[in-house]
Amino acid sequence: MERHMVFISHIIHLRQIIIGSYSPQIISKLDIIIGYVMRRLLKLREQSLKIKVFKLDMMPEHNKHMSHHFDLWMNMVSENHVEVLELCLLCSAPYHGPNRRAYRYDLPHCVFEVKSLTKLVLKGKIKLNQSFFNHSIKLFSLRTLCLRELLLEDKGIIEHLISHCPLLEDLTVSCCLAYNRKNPFGDIEFVESLFLHGLQKLKEADIQGIQETVSQD
Repeated sequence: MERHMVFISHIIHLRQIIIGSYSPQIISKLDIIIGYVMRRLLKLREQSLKIKVFKLDMMPEHNKHMSHHFDLWMNMVSENHVEVLELCLLCSAPYHGPNRRAYRYDLPHCVFEVKSLTKLVLKGKIKLNQSFFNHSIKLFSLRTLCLRELLLEDKGIIEHLISHCPLLEDLTVSCCLAYNRKNPFGDIEFVESLFLHGLQKLKEADIQGIQETVSQD
């Protein structure tokens, strides 16, 4: 029983849906969430306990208010040798149309330097910027990768990422968008092709919203 309780203490699973503008009630909810997560993370750090699972599932209409806190949490869980990281910032607005340029969270590079990570799930209003190519990827233990509805500054980011995951067994890529560099207005479009190479351990691949997928062992 004691062992089970210790294991549970290593898991942080946060789910909160936030809608509307920044009313005092919304700000109060955000403060509660921020305080709760920080207390849990600091307690685990003080006790020198590794984080087994960190799940953040939110639907904020104004992510900018939370970006600083997201960055801090990602750095803390990365330093604490997290094994499973799931970040879901779901988008209530359509990707195309007047909201296609809506704010998206810039994921910090520290996430891709966690050697202990075995599962990484990224969904929704998350952006991977072009500077990603200039940073080392150390996902040597990653076996499950799920990328859904992300925004990429370069179409080659996904291929670059998965090429550095030698133990990857389960891959999901769905409806990711990228900037169209040929368009003078910098519009965005769905990623059209994906080249999978060097994935000798791959067992399952679920690729959606991409017209052409080429596999090579």
